[in-house]
Amino acid sequence: MNTLNSLGAQSEVFASYTLTLSAISGAAANGTDTNTVTATLMSGSTHIVGKSIILSVTVGSAIFSSSGIDTVTVITDALGDASAFLTNATEETITIKAFLAEDASVNASASSTFGSNDGGTLPAPTVTGNDS
Repeated sequence: MNTLNSLGAQSEVFASYTLTLSAISGAAANGTDTNTVTATLMSGSTHIVGKSIILSVTVGSAIFSSSGIDTVTVITDALGDASAFLTNATEETITIKAFLAEDASVNASASSTFGSNDGGTLPAPTVTGNDS
């Protein structure tokens, strides 16, 4: 919301924002498979659109697929959501922190786990056919 201050200039009045962060776990730690992290920005029951959210891996070695590093900036959509994909080559649980770019005091954190890359063991193939 914009208001006029005593000098007649517009100044932005910051709403009271709430940021939540959720993360999906379970991708294989193979450097290719991804876990998704989603930040949701609200003001009361209103979804906040078009705000920059900075996501950062604070514990662990995962990287964001889109940036190739441990930090990425995403923009909230019509539902107040901003998502990114993480990949990791190490089996571990990581911690991700999200904060509103214009006010770092609006923040949240979540964890995500990357699991075994072995995919299980398949039985040896059976070959059938005509031996003649």
